[in-house]
Amino acid sequence: MNTTATVSPSWLRRWRVPLIAVALPVCIFVLIWLWITNDWEPAAQMPLFMAFQWSVMLTLLVLTIWWLFFAGFRMKPACASLKSDAPRRAFRFTHIQRGS
Repeated sequence: MNTTATVSPSWLRRWRVPLIAVALPVCIFVLIWLWITNDWEPAAQMPLFMAFQWSVMLTLLVLTIWWLFFAGFRMKPACASLKSDAPRRAFRFTHIQRGS
């Protein structure tokens, strides 16, 4: 008798890519905070700020690709969640309002 049991992946195995992707900008932010509070070499602050900005963009790209293709969700709900109004509402503060 052939019975196939489906084994769901562990929590860590499923969420390791987002955890690593989010940990990178967090670690750089903590490094910047330590650099400023301990008053270390000020010339290295600009490259750290640039690395932080690039790591945030890289994290958003990695999370989007992971969500669409590797998260294990069906394609239709994953795409629908990205096309929804939620991302625009989350980043509404970036909208520049003109004075009247």
